[in-house]
Amino acid sequence: MVKRDLVNRFWFEEIPKLYAQRHGVDFQEALETAQRSYDEIGDEDIRWYLPQYWFQRFDLEEEAEGVIEGLRGEVKLFPEVREVLGELKGRYKLIVISNAARPFLEVELEEIEDYFEEVFSCVSDLNQVKKGAWVYREILEELGAEAERVVHVGDNRRFDYLAPREAGMNSLLVDRNGSEEAQEEDCTITNLKELVDSLEHKEGR
Repeated sequence: MVKRDLVNRFWFEEIPKLYAQRHGVDFQEALETAQRSYDEIGDEDIRWYLPQYWFQRFDLEEEAEGVIEGLRGEVKLFPEVREVLGELKGRYKLIVISNAARPFLEVELEEIEDYFEEVFSCVSDLNQVKKGAWVYREILEELGAEAERVVHVGDNRRFDYLAPREAGMNSLLVDRNGSEEAQEEDCTITNLKELVDSLEHKEGR
């Protein structure tokens, strides 16, 4: 739903800039240090997603939440998002399940939060990364929802497509760039308008 402008700016510009200022190195050295550290942890580790962990690790004096708040102007929705959410709200219960830490979600979803009945940050609320089916099963139990009646949509093949399927849910992989990996899957869409078409097809409309 949301382009990566804010998160890219945070991880690859703001943190290196603050690191450079704090440790007296140039920006390029700070960026390389940050990227090397991100790769060392990896996206299957919950720490990878937590801004405060990195601020502590890099000994940065600023508050991570304040830096994220300062990037509100970087939030950009994909063009079809509002239209699609408007079509779906009322017909379906809409929720968000994300690996993004809650400080990111509060900023990124502010303009569209009224469309959603629940917002789950796996790393902030469940202390988990949504890499496995158990995370989805835990959320299904909390919602009192039947897995086969839920459609999960996301752009990460493992976390958003395969893991929910392991939990018995339906899932669609969003591939806006035509990657070969995504094209191998049988339930791939290129934008969220195709989600509406897919749901209407399931309902026989």
